[in-house]
Amino acid sequence: MKIHSFAVAAIVLVLSLLSNSGCVSQPTIQSASTTESGEAAEESQAQRSQVEKYGRSEALPPLNLEPKTGEVIFSTVPPGAEVVINGRLVGRSPLRYGLSDGSYNVRVQKERYHPNNFYLDIQNDNLAAVQVELEPFTGQIIPRIHPHDAEVFLRGVLIEKFPLELPVGTYSLQVKRFGYQPLSSTIEVKRNETARPQFILEPAPFDLETVSLQPQRLRHVPPLTEPRLRLSGTVSAPGTVEVEIRDSSDLLVDSKQIILNAEPDFEAVFQLSQGKYTVTVRAEGKEKRETVLLEKQVEVERENTVAIFSTGSPAAGLLAGEPAGAPAGAPLGVPRAQSLPSGVLQSGLNFSGGGSVGSSAAQIPERFAAQLSLAAGLPYAVELQGSAGFFIQREENSDWAGTAQIKKEIASGGNSLEWAGALQLLGEYQPGFDSGIGAGPVLELRYAPEPEYLLGIGFSPTVHWMFQVENERRWRGRLQGGIFAQRGRWAYTFSSKTDTDFEQLWYAFEISRLIFGTSMHINFYAGAVAGNKIIDYYTGGVGFYYIR
Repeated sequence: MKIHSFAVAAIVLVLSLLSNSGCVSQPTIQSASTTESGEAAEESQAQRSQVEKYGRSEALPPLNLEPKTGEVIFSTVPPGAEVVINGRLVGRSPLRYGLSDGSYNVRVQKERYHPNNFYLDIQNDNLAAVQVELEPFTGQIIPRIHPHDAEVFLRGVLIEKFPLELPVGTYSLQVKRFGYQPLSSTIEVKRNETARPQFILEPAPFDLETVSLQPQRLRHVPPLTEPRLRLSGTVSAPGTVEVEIRDSSDLLVDSKQIILNAEPDFEAVFQLSQGKYTVTVRAEGKEKRETVLLEKQVEVERENTVAIFSTGSPAAGLLAGEPAGAPAGAPLGVPRAQSLPSGVLQSGLNFSGGGSVGSSAAQIPERFAAQLSLAAGLPYAVELQGSAGFFIQREENSDWAGTAQIKKEIASGGNSLEWAGALQLLGEYQPGFDSGIGAGPVLELRYAPEPEYLLGIGFSPTVHWMFQVENERRWRGRLQGGIFAQRGRWAYTFSSKTDTDFEQLWYAFEISRLIFGTSMHINFYAGAVAGNKIIDYYTGGVGFYYIR
C-alpha cells in the first residue's frame, strides 16, 4: 500500500510539471470585459485554428530517430572492380553508394589485379569521391630469336629491350627481318613467371616484289632541264640490282648497280635525251643466287624550244595607255610564230614603273604597272594567251586593262635554219582608251644549230578595228618585230612596234635568266616611246615566269 501510494504521488507530480512547462496546451479563456475590433478578432481566430491541442489522455506524435546519410562515389582504374564494405559486396565500379556517418573498411578487388584495402571515414553527411588505381599481376617475356638482330613487334610497336614485363594475359608477338619470312606467336603471360618463346626465322626466297618506272614517256622542252627517269622497287631478300639503259641501236647509255643488304627498297634516277630506250633490270639474291630479269621500254620526246623571254604579249603598250604615248608595264616582246608545246603552261607576273622625260618630276616614276600573264599550249599547235593588268598613276586615277590572243602555227620547215608561220587573233580592252580587236600573220626565222642555242627574228603586221576610240579613225595598222638570242639559261631581245602612220615608235630591251635546276626564270627590261624626241617616255621593270 505504501508503494502504491508512492506511485500515485509520482504520477501527479509529473503531470503537474508537464502542465507548468506548456507541453500540454490549455484552452484560452477570454474575459467579457475585453473589447476587440472586427479585424483583430479574425486574426486571433486564425492563430487559434493553426495550433494543435492535445489532451493529457491523447498520444504524442512519433519522434523521427532515422540518421542522415552521406554518399561515396567509387571509381577505379581499370573499371569494373568489386567494392566490398565491411565484408559485404555492394557493387562494381563506377559506383555511387550511400553511407551514414562512421568509419568503414573498404576493399577494392578485380581478377588479375592486386586488391586495395583502406579505411573510409564519413562525417557531416558529406559527398566523398574515392579513386583507386589497381596494380596488375605481371610476368615477363624473354624471347629467343634467330637471327638475333630480327625485330620484335607487340601490337605493331617495336620492342627494343628485353626482358619485357607485362600484365597477366595473352599477347601476340611478330618477329621480322629483311630477307627472312616473318613469324608470329601467341604467348600467355602468367603471374610472377617468365615466358621464353622461341622464334627461328627461315630465309625468304629472293624476288623483285615491286618495280616502278616513271614516267614511261618523257618530254624534253629545251632549255629546261632534261627529264629524269625514276626507277624504284623492292626486293624480298638481300641481293644486288643492276640497271642498264640502252638506246635504239643497242648502245649502252647508262648503268647503275645497287647493293641491298639491310633495306628492301631501292631507287635510281637517270637523265635521258631524245630517243627510245630499253631499260633492263637484273636482280640476284645474296643467299640463294636466284636471278630475276625485267625489261621496260621508255621514250623521250623533244619539244620545240620554249622562249624564256617575252613573246609578243598583246598587253604590251596597252597597260600604260597608248594614246598617252606610254609603253606597257610589260616588255613589248618579240613575235614568235612557233607555238608552245601541247600541255605546256607558261605563267608570268610583271612589275614596272615609268615617267615622262621633261616633266617636273622626271626623276620620279609617275606610273607603276603590274601585269599577270598566262600562255598555254593547246593540242593541234594552238596557243592561247591572256593577261590582265593594273597600274597606279601619281595624282591621277588608277586604271586596268585586259587582253587575249589565240595563235595557230600553220607552216614550218628547215633543219638547223628553221622558219615558221602562224595566224593570230587578238583583242584588247582598257576603259577610257582605244580598245579593239585585231588579226594578222606572224613570221619567224630562227637558227638552232644546238638544242641549247637559238637565234632568230620575228615580224608581225596586224590590222585592228577599234570599237572604242577617241577620234574618228576606227581602223589601224600595226607593225611589231624584234630579234632574239637564247643560249642555255640566258636570253636577250630587242623589240619595237609602231602604227602605220609612224607617229610614235615603241622599243624595248630585255635580258632573261633561267634559274638553275628549276623551270622558273626572271626578266629585266627597259623600254621607251619615241615621238618628237628619241625618248618621250621611259619604263623599266622585272618579270617572273614559270613553265610547267
